[in-house]
Amino acid sequence: MRFVNIRWAGLDLVATNQTFLPRESSLGLLEAARNVLARGVFRRPTRLIDMCCGSGALGIAIYLANRPCFESVYFLDSSPQAVASAEANRAAHGVPGWAKRWRAGEALTPCEPALVICNPPFMEPSSARQLAAWERKCVSSPKGGLAVIGSCFQSLAGSGHSLLLKCLFKQIRAVTTLTRAYRMTQVYGDASGETAFSFWSPEPESARCVA
Repeated sequence: MRFVNIRWAGLDLVATNQTFLPRESSLGLLEAARNVLARGVFRRPTRLIDMCCGSGALGIAIYLANRPCFESVYFLDSSPQAVASAEANRAAHGVPGWAKRWRAGEALTPCEPALVICNPPFMEPSSARQLAAWERKCVSSPKGGLAVIGSCFQSLAGSGHSLLLKCLFKQIRAVTTLTRAYRMTQVYGDASGETAFSFWSPEPESARCVA
């Protein structure tokens, strides 16, 4: 497997030519993470889970900027190339944890409450058009079109995990309704740009992390 050298957020990283790389707009997640952690949401060092990790750049950058807050970082992606890239970068920067392949439908091993970050991969306009019909079908489905997101929050609400979320500005109302329905409380929110960054935590009476 051949790697190429890249640089993002001041970090020297490697990636294969089939690995998604973070865009400049993803820098907002770093700022959102700093704002959340500065509020003292976690009482003690916790785990950072980087879903759809790609090269692992985002998880590594958040860890290195907030070392006292995390004891380990777990990188998960469905792409073997992404997992290899993330593992190489994790080891090179001395980040404790591991990188593994994770596919839809697989369950994660139960663990202590953690901060979960997710920066979904960029999609080409042509691919987005191909999915348009599928999206309309989902929106008109009996479960409302956000059933997948709802199931995600349902799992988080029962695990004690917290979620740092990036979504489109037009999705804010629907996502807010879902999170509150599953007893998740918003700790931090920033909708100053085209995308919105928010941090959701289980309600205090059922969680180890507090708002």
